[in-house]
Amino acid sequence: MKEQKLIHEGLITESLPNGTPPPGPFR
Repeated sequence: MKEQKLIHEGLITESLPNGTPPPGPFR
C-alpha cells in the first residue's frame, strides 16, 4: 500500500506544475 501511495503521489506531482497534490483520498 505504501508503494502504491508513493507512485500515486509521484504521478500527481508530475501532472501538476506546482508539484502540490490536491486534497483527496490518496493524500
